[in-house]
Amino acid sequence: MAMASPFSSLEHVITVTRDMWFYKLNVRFWLEAISGRSCSNEYLQMANKATMQELHEWGSMYEEKFGYAFVTCAAGRTYIYLLN
Repeated sequence: MAMASPFSSLEHVITVTRDMWFYKLNVRFWLEAISGRSCSNEYLQMANKATMQELHEWGSMYEEKFGYAFVTCAAGRTYIYLLN
């Protein structure tokens, strides 16, 4: 990123970042990046027990299928958004 700066616009930053993430980093670096994730469960504060169970079940199925925990940016999103 430092070598690509200064950036002329937000679009330029996004393009450089996307190109680096998808074309220059291999999967090993992706896994390293998400392995240090923190689990912010703010979206669960409004969820009832049945919804929490459904989120857990979908997360378990995802991890069983792909071998990794489902990671998403949930900031400002509700549990309904995540289930859809």
